[in-house]
Amino acid sequence: MMNFVQKRPLVGFAACMALGMASAFLGVHWAIGIALFGAGALLLLFRKGLYGMLLMAAGLGVTLVCFALIKPPLPGEGEYLLNAKVVSRPVVEENRVKLTLDEVKLDGQPAGVRLQAYFSNYDGISNFLRYGQHIEVQARIFLPKGQTNPHGFDFAAYLWSQSIGACASAPLDEVQVTRPAGFSLMGASIELSERLSRRIDQLFPRESALFTAMLLGDQSDLDEAFKRDYRAAGIAHVLAVSGLHVGYIAWIVNRLLLCLGLSRRQSFWAMPVFLFGYVFLTGCSASAMRAALMYLMVCGGWKQGRPSDSMTGLALAFIVLALIDPLGVQQAGFVLSFSAVAGILLLYRPIRALIGKLDRSKRHSWLRQRIVAPAMSSVSVSAAAQLGVTPATIQFFHRLPLWSVVANLFAAPLIALAFPMAIAALGLSAISMEAGRALGFVADGLMHVMSLGAGWVASWPGAVLRLPSWPVYLLALYGMLMVGASEYIRRPKAVGLICLGLLPAVCLAGWAMDRLEPREELLVSFLDVGQGDCALVDTQGSLYLIDTGSENSGAEDVLTSMARPLEAVFLTHAHEDHAGNLMEIAYAAPMKKIYLPECWARTPDSELMDEPLRALERAGVEICPLKAGDVVKLSEETSAKVLFPPEGYTPETGNEGSMVLLIDSGEGARLLIAGDQSAQWMEGLSELRAQVLKVNHHGGLNGTSGALLRRVNPALSVISVGHNSYGHPKERVLELLNRAPSRVMRTDQSGAVMVRKNESGGLEAAGWLSGEE
Repeated sequence: MMNFVQKRPLVGFAACMALGMASAFLGVHWAIGIALFGAGALLLLFRKGLYGMLLMAAGLGVTLVCFALIKPPLPGEGEYLLNAKVVSRPVVEENRVKLTLDEVKLDGQPAGVRLQAYFSNYDGISNFLRYGQHIEVQARIFLPKGQTNPHGFDFAAYLWSQSIGACASAPLDEVQVTRPAGFSLMGASIELSERLSRRIDQLFPRESALFTAMLLGDQSDLDEAFKRDYRAAGIAHVLAVSGLHVGYIAWIVNRLLLCLGLSRRQSFWAMPVFLFGYVFLTGCSASAMRAALMYLMVCGGWKQGRPSDSMTGLALAFIVLALIDPLGVQQAGFVLSFSAVAGILLLYRPIRALIGKLDRSKRHSWLRQRIVAPAMSSVSVSAAAQLGVTPATIQFFHRLPLWSVVANLFAAPLIALAFPMAIAALGLSAISMEAGRALGFVADGLMHVMSLGAGWVASWPGAVLRLPSWPVYLLALYGMLMVGASEYIRRPKAVGLICLGLLPAVCLAGWAMDRLEPREELLVSFLDVGQGDCALVDTQGSLYLIDTGSENSGAEDVLTSMARPLEAVFLTHAHEDHAGNLMEIAYAAPMKKIYLPECWARTPDSELMDEPLRALERAGVEICPLKAGDVVKLSEETSAKVLFPPEGYTPETGNEGSMVLLIDSGEGARLLIAGDQSAQWMEGLSELRAQVLKVNHHGGLNGTSGALLRRVNPALSVISVGHNSYGHPKERVLELLNRAPSRVMRTDQSGAVMVRKNESGGLEAAGWLSGEE
């Protein structure tokens, strides 16, 4: 191993730098980084050059990340007169426009951070917002949330990785442009990208969104279901500008330059301008930057008459990008790009040699050269890349596509044909639009076939294996096995084959370890989903969800990370803040049943959920209406009893149709959950006594009364609430709860509120953010 590092010192430097950066993300202090760097410098003085270099690399990695994670003082939340410069392309999200602002001033004072701005009331016209403009508007400034749920998404960390420290919201029609945009390379690049995007819409009518993503790196027009199919099929890499795309661009540009009469040497020196111009045009993604740097380094070696080394090129690309953007190394695109290339470099030859032993076509040279050998190479590359990205795919997406090798067999030749055709069609359209459309029609058809194929593969049984995150030691073991399987280090062939065979075994071990972990007897997590309701019930290994929150409210991230199916979802009523996230939940965690109140079809606004429910029913999910007196067995010890509505009840409002559930796990462990039900309807119900009350209607006045609290007598009251214009929770409700007396916990203050059954059979609660017990 040390011999390998001595021959390729940049690889060792990059590996130790990556380890240092990873340890910093896990909490290692910057002082340790400086100590490691200093120790490495001392070793250099004592002529221990290799070890000194490796220690300095680790120290550098720790220090870079630690200092990058330090945030300046952030502005306080509230209303401000906002003056700022637009530094991104506006992105339309439903009825709002999202963009990034820099040079921010709040009430005339520099804010010191970038903002992510959300401008509402989008009317289909946002062209007046352009890169480089200075704007002014009265805006609400708020701080992004960190990880407020167990297994949840850390939105604040994600924004800070892009140097964005706060958010702003304002109506779009109140924005005033105070200074027009001057000329800038970025502004010109965005304008060119938008023109090309409009031309792509004309040339490729069926798959314009796909070609825009492939050619320009803009995925904003891709449908979420479309992206899911590509991810499930294992060919999502074609949706981002990656090494494949940069390689095609380099080949096309090189051929054009040679046709124009330039020598190969002149073509090489002109290539960086075109390559980095294309990378700049597509948004400077990590995968595109990595590909451009590696291409230039490898080609530079050839031009200098030196043997090229792809591993050294990959290491150099990592070091350069990590120095430019230390926080960017934790982004999914960065990790997946480098993991895929590392997998190919380490595992392609061992896999190709293993598959070659199965080749029985050696006597048929034509068959071998034209069909068998290319197919085996394609399978080997795809398998090596898939094994390389497996840990990162599991950590980021918790889904492992099992048919990716098969999908890539038909996707690779289609892309090889369609991508150059698309470039040619764009070029031809500048001369003759009809000629461009004719060639674009063929490329469009090829990509449409690929999209149909991706959807077909995604529908296969067992197309995706759901897996939880791996512990650090399992990640380290997998990395060591990849290196052990490669031909870069000296080892007996049998050892290499064993290491290669153990890679899938590690994946199986990660799945088995999660299944063998002891399960909670009862854990109810009232998730932070903003202004909405969502409670996750985990009892003896079985998962249930009570309400889903509104669309993209975060519950889907929790379930995706847990990588476990849902036994059922209880929907208390059909309002958006309780049931709007149902389809995202269904994708995150397959469910067997959906329980609805018996009065659902007779409740106002229930038709809003008709389409999602029909779609899930067609997919095999059982829809079960429940009435007062029904009991659903959640586990051996825990049940959910329906207290409301009675059979035949017809509510006047959606809230009055809310199902009332009593979660019972023994006399010392009872929880009452009633959606947005009115207190007057609940006061006359029996069996209301419970240790924990999920406060009705987010703390609204109609959901709580003194009489109801006396009937329930809760020791803990949980309010699921977020930023809202209703004034929830109401002061009157908080006063009633304090008089009860009942301890109050709020999801907007504590994050997820987790109620656990303890060894004595009672309930204890903790807030995810506050840690209060």
